[in-house]
Amino acid sequence: MTGGALAKLAVKTQLGDGPVGALAAFSAAGTTLLMLHFLRRLADEASREAEAAAPAGLIAPWLAMALAAVLVPWLLYPRMGGHVADALTPYALWEGLWPVLIGAALALLLQRWGDRLPRPPAGDIVGIGEDAFRKSFVIGAALERADGEIRQWPAAAVSLLVLAIVFGAAMMIRL
Repeated sequence: MTGGALAKLAVKTQLGDGPVGALAAFSAAGTTLLMLHFLRRLADEASREAEAAAPAGLIAPWLAMALAAVLVPWLLYPRMGGHVADALTPYALWEGLWPVLIGAALALLLQRWGDRLPRPPAGDIVGIGEDAFRKSFVIGAALERADGEIRQWPAAAVSLLVLAIVFGAAMMIRL
């Protein structure tokens, strides 16, 4: 009954029941997994002090945003051509619930066996990207050597030029 579930219901007819519709449903499961993982990590980092509380100036805006995230999609849904009664049918509720159940099951598995997953290097995705970038130097050097060898072949260069002209001419011909 969230805004995300309502949004997926609104676009379900455009996505259909084929592979694209299935991918949308699995994206909902992934979103559930991600949000539950975020909440678990947030709870792990929460202060353990009994007196610790969020500042009063942050509670009201947080509640307003949470309420808007749920209510605004429900207020906009009829304006987009949907009927609220259709969104509350058992079929529609089940269509929105099963991806959430899969995401919750995956979150439980992640909580139970997540320590067995490989740990990313320090810097998270940046570290992985830097490592891949360093490894690409080897590929770049090999491609540069291959390019140098190919440039030594005048016949290959002329052949490539002829192929480019033939393909260009073929693309210009209208059937």
